[in-house]
Amino acid sequence: MTWINWNQVLAPFNKGGLNVGSLNAFNLALLLKWKWRFLIDDKALWVKVIKSIHGDGVGHAAPRLVNRGVWSSICSSWHFLHDQNIISNHVFQKKIGDGSNTKLWKDMWLGDCSLTSKFNVLFALEIDSDCKIADRFFDGAWHWNWSRPLTSCCHLASLEELNAMVSSFSLSENADSRLWSMSKEGIYRVKDGRRIIDDHCLPSIDHQTRWVSTLPRKVDIFVWRVDLDKLPSRLNLSKKGLEIPRINCSTCGFCVESTNHALFECQLLVKYGRGFNFGLM
Repeated sequence: MTWINWNQVLAPFNKGGLNVGSLNAFNLALLLKWKWRFLIDDKALWVKVIKSIHGDGVGHAAPRLVNRGVWSSICSSWHFLHDQNIISNHVFQKKIGDGSNTKLWKDMWLGDCSLTSKFNVLFALEIDSDCKIADRFFDGAWHWNWSRPLTSCCHLASLEELNAMVSSFSLSENADSRLWSMSKEGIYRVKDGRRIIDDHCLPSIDHQTRWVSTLPRKVDIFVWRVDLDKLPSRLNLSKKGLEIPRINCSTCGFCVESTNHALFECQLLVKYGRGFNFGLM
């Protein structure tokens, strides 16, 4: 007979569970680490192979891939986390240093989207669509390179908006890098990803689990079940639909045998210091 929902057991202490953790969340957190490794180790051979198959932007905005395979399956886990509003694609932020390793138009380095999607009219006039930030920003100013002069009001308005966005931008001597925005260190760890996924997916009750590490584990679990009123008292067995002769306390014979009565309220148990036994018929 099941007394407690398994997802409640998996939930962390702060959500009223036993902090077991979900294997599904662990698996998704491990798959998410592949994206982190893809972004921070872009010079690795396996990254170059993935890009040659699926394109350069495969690890940035996590596009839905047409080609099937292992990498496509990994990307589908990112889409699931994003579609469920658990972990956004933008948590792996770009930290700009010298601008030599960040594509100006295609990488997400300014805000929550790429300049390609925000200024597609200007991108269509860019001579080098794969240009880096350092190619357009040097000597403390932006130097745009269009295929033809900008004359239309639409182009000029977009350029004015773009210049306003990048007006306070500056470079440093450090190399470009990636940051996991949901931690102070800026480094992605599987345990952090698993915690975030569990916090979002697992159920929560009104109060936290009181866990005392100095006590035996079975004692902590028993107290947890008492707190949730999930012990096989006669009242709870009756609520489960089990046919029992009576629900009165087997010790005093007068009151209903609930969890509170059997543990704390039965006067005979208190008087004689007798133990209790749930479910006696």
